Amino acid sequence: MTMLAEPEQQEWLCAFSLHRNTRLLTASPGGLACLHGFRALSVLWIIILHSSLQLRLHSVNEEETSESVSGQRYFFVSAGHLAVDSFFVLSGLLLVYTSAGKTESLSLSNLPRFYLNRYVRLFPLLAAAVVMRAAEPRLTDGPRAVDYAQGVVRCRDYWWSALLHVQNIVNPREMCLGHSWYLSVDMQLHVVSALLLCGAGAARADRRARGRTWGALGAAALAAVAATLAFCFYFNFPDITKDSPRNWVSSAAFYWTWYYYNTIVRSPPFFIGMMFGFGLYVLKNEKLHLPKWSIWLCHGGALVLSLLVMLAEHPGTRAFFDHHLPALNLKLALARTCWALALGWLIFACTQGYGGPVNWFLSLRLWRFVARLSYAMYLFSNILQEEPDATGGVNYFDIRALLWRFCGDAAVTVAVSVAAIVLVEAPLHTLLAPLLKPRSTHKP
Repeated sequence: MTMLAEPEQQEWLCAFSLHRNTRLLTASPGGLACLHGFRALSVLWIIILHSSLQLRLHSVNEEETSESVSGQRYFFVSAGHLAVDSFFVLSGLLLVYTSAGKTESLSLSNLPRFYLNRYVRLFPLLAAAVVMRAAEPRLTDGPRAVDYAQGVVRCRDYWWSALLHVQNIVNPREMCLGHSWYLSVDMQLHVVSALLLCGAGAARADRRARGRTWGALGAAALAAVAATLAFCFYFNFPDITKDSPRNWVSSAAFYWTWYYYNTIVRSPPFFIGMMFGFGLYVLKNEKLHLPKWSIWLCHGGALVLSLLVMLAEHPGTRAFFDHHLPALNLKLALARTCWALALGWLIFACTQGYGGPVNWFLSLRLWRFVARLSYAMYLFSNILQEEPDATGGVNYFDIRALLWRFCGDAAVTVAVSVAAIVLVEAPLHTLLAPLLKPRSTHKP
């Protein structure tokens, strides 16, 4: 009997190699270099937003907190929710850019494998985060631990809806890991997007296929924007001060469950990202020569759009929207579309050589490590940020305290994310890899 392991057994054992899995974190990633900077900055933006929310939760200086939040320096932090829309743009863009060449023969027979690849990509770390939240009573204790016990109960009751990516539809008010709504929406958009990619792989050589794909993506983006507009103006989500027969629509709970977590409302940035991704795929290894005036015009338009969307989060601007409901409906319906257009152009410009110093900054090697951890950081950061508040400590809120809290939250999140990837994600991906390989059609 030989003592040598078979190749399959060797691969199984290597899946648990700390040396091998750690090297995966430092491997040079391929793809579009500027996207590493976008991904890293987006996840850090989300962490500092959540740090500020937790720091304000039990602050002892309420008056100073109100002044700081309404100040000029804080509105950038309060606009951190836009980073989620950045992730939708990046997800749609990379879906097309990396998959278009593989979808020429996409049909009903291989759609399950297409979906399975995406599901397996998200499953290991999401399952680890669910287990971590369900086990939180054994990790955290304090005077306010009871306040966080509801999240534990929700994960023990509705863990299945989180892992199946349906919780924003099935139990939107009883979510396990409230911030994981993004993954549910993203997975649902991936299911729909597969139908739009039929024939996209032949678009580089076939003008008809290219036209059909452009038409499908453009129609999907326009339909998503139109549906969002109709949705916002019909339901009037922010109208909480008026007596009306539909006042129930304006409740905060309805706003979160039917607007903020809504797949239709969140879809425009994803489809816009798909359009930019398809443009980059068609122009892969080629450069689109544009006149300088058009480049500067697009740069200026992207800058104006992004600044307007962020300034809309300033307390003074919010007061204007609160008194002008039609303007507020337009903001809710179109702000994410404008942000996606600005971000999409910036990515396109950087990739095509028109990004200048912005492309240099976003392509720095220092972003690559954080970008590799971004998915894990998004999942675990909110859990880790909530735990200290369960111990019953009080907070003092100001900008300096916020920066210290952010640095600590980011450092702990990075450490936990590295451990989760090395010990959970990498081994499971290796073990599940045989399920994702296409079956051989070769006949001897």
